[in-house]
Amino acid sequence: PPDPGQPDLPPVLLGLGRLNVVKGFDLAIEAMPSILEAHPEVRLRLVGDGPERGRLEAQVVQLGLQEKVEFTGMVGPEAIWEHYRQSTLVLAPSRSEGMPYVLLEAGAAARPVIASRVDGNAEAVLDGETGLLIDPESPEQLSEQTIRLLEEPALARQLGQRARERIGLEFTVEGFANAFESLYRELARG
Repeated sequence: PPDPGQPDLPPVLLGLGRLNVVKGFDLAIEAMPSILEAHPEVRLRLVGDGPERGRLEAQVVQLGLQEKVEFTGMVGPEAIWEHYRQSTLVLAPSRSEGMPYVLLEAGAAARPVIASRVDGNAEAVLDGETGLLIDPESPEQLSEQTIRLLEEPALARQLGQRARERIGLEFTVEGFANAFESLYRELARG
């Protein structure tokens, strides 16, 4: 993650995927006011597009978060990796998840993740070891754990490093390339 010793780089919370109800990005937006109370410099960046974008943008306006939440729209594969590189934490508050490619990619990028304890997420993230799991539909837990990792950068780095090690051990390069291609196709569907 970006060096916490560089205050000119605000922490970036990254949400990446199709903007639909299932991905739970509305919960990340709902968690932002409490996160900002503790860390006013934080930004939330949502990468991807989809049927919920208009509703999510309206939610941002309703909460007065226009300066704090960024929608990038659809981006290409190279830009996806750049977003991971610039991120501090990856948020995946999904309501349901099959194969969580975003969590595998975050691990490959050594970025700590906070994910809801559903289906594939619970398999991809070892709670407290390679990331943190929260109850689904819980913006309160999402904000608590986000604040925790922002305030404990050593723990955040450790989770990201362990996730990268686990990806290296358990997932082959070929499997990972297929996963990345699938994620890109999902994003391209918008």
